Amino acid sequence: MLCSDRERTQTPEAVRQLWCMVQCKETKEELMRLAGQRYSRQRELILNYLQSTKSHPSAEMVYNSLKKEHATLSLATVYRNLKLLAQDGPLICIPLPVERYDSDQSEHPHFWCKSCNQLMDMEEEDFRETMKQINRKSVHQIERCEILFTGICKNCQS
Repeated sequence: MLCSDRERTQTPEAVRQLWCMVQCKETKEELMRLAGQRYSRQRELILNYLQSTKSHPSAEMVYNSLKKEHATLSLATVYRNLKLLAQDGPLICIPLPVERYDSDQSEHPHFWCKSCNQLMDMEEEDFRETMKQINRKSVHQIERCEILFTGICKNCQS
């Protein structure tokens, strides 16, 4: 066993943070149990794909990328596992007209281009500093901030 009973009571946010640091299959299985999820080969396959890309794919994009090498994988399985992994696990669901997923758990803003439908990370150091200031001044316990900017990207402007 990889963890004690005390560690099994970790919060979903703690499980998310741990997940990002884990590479071995046995530890990933244990983290799924911590989050109240059963291990499955399909779930690990989907998660590994998301951790290998920066493209913020939709469920259909994940399915189309994986079905070439995994013919038994169904679109319904992808949808179900993405929802489950975003609910208590290591993914962020970005609510657009078609939901997109991100395995990067760091707090960072996203930009969605309405013209080409591209979703991209915005690496803004000012954002992190602003979030620290808000946390210090707030009377609330802020656990996570998700910001989505919408507009037209520089490629579509030209």
